[in-house]
Amino acid sequence: MKKLISLVFIIVLAFTFACQPDEKKDVDLDKNALILGSWKLIETNDPAGVPPSLIYTFSENGIFSASLTTHAGSRTNSITDGTWRFVDKQQIHLEIVTVTAEISTIDILNESTLKLRKDDISRVMIKQ
Repeated sequence: MKKLISLVFIIVLAFTFACQPDEKKDVDLDKNALILGSWKLIETNDPAGVPPSLIYTFSENGIFSASLTTHAGSRTNSITDGTWRFVDKQQIHLEIVTVTAEISTIDILNESTLKLRKDDISRVMIKQ
């Protein structure tokens, strides 16, 4: 009888651990899904200030582009293409590679707001 109870206990224990959801995988998928799309810069502590229009676009395939309008009302845009990826498993550090690689810390990432920080410069963006 003891063997049967032990066997049932081991099976139930193994089944319990095997059926638990992988919470880390859910977090990773959420952050990947959250960052996709276009983000417009609305606030920065950069001494250069906020340009009339700066839009970052993160695509699902790891492609990154930045569109910058330097003068209000201007149709002249500067477009920079590159790649993006999360550097760490916690998805706190974001690498954007254009001409050079830049690694920023993600302070906020939700459905509507993205806040990136590199050194002492922070950039707050809203989803378009």
